[in-house]
Amino acid sequence: MFCPNCKAEYREGFKTCAECKVDLVEQLPQEPQVPYNAEELSDELEAVFETDDSPLMNEIAAIVESKNIPYLVQSGTALRELEDEKLEWRSVLFVPADFSDDARAVIHEVQLGKIPTDEAEGQ
Repeated sequence: MFCPNCKAEYREGFKTCAECKVDLVEQLPQEPQVPYNAEELSDELEAVFETDDSPLMNEIAAIVESKNIPYLVQSGTALRELEDEKLEWRSVLFVPADFSDDARAVIHEVQLGKIPTDEAEGQ
């Protein structure tokens, strides 16, 4: 049983959400996918996140994807301008310009801890 408001899951036998005081349902409805037409997207990609932390990039990319934001991750090592510096691995998340504000808002919420990075694991 699930609360249609807060999405909390309850064991069989419960009829009302303790928090929201609304009737529980057997299944939550599928959230509508926000469709986008790839042909109508801007050709311009914007870098919205950069890191040297591979697990963090994986988590951010999974959350961005769960929000139906198209993206591209570019990563790898590159030589720095100075010969004595080591190779440095970097990863950059790009989104179409049309989605850059939404992607930055999601990333900001993750950084503030408002969206747990493990939320993407259930997606």
